Amino acid sequence: MDVKPTPTGRIVLDFIRGRMPVAIGIHLDLIDVEDVAQGQIGAWRHGRI
Repeated sequence: MDVKPTPTGRIVLDFIRGRMPVAIGIHLDLIDVEDVAQGQIGAWRHGRI
């Protein structure tokens, strides 16, 4: 269990709380956890070495 957010999680929380008054040069790739799970299941079922 995480007891504090990761650096990326901190950025997201700060944004939600309105604590990011300026834009920063960062690129975040966000993906739905269900999409990740479906990708993992598909790789497990159909993947090859």
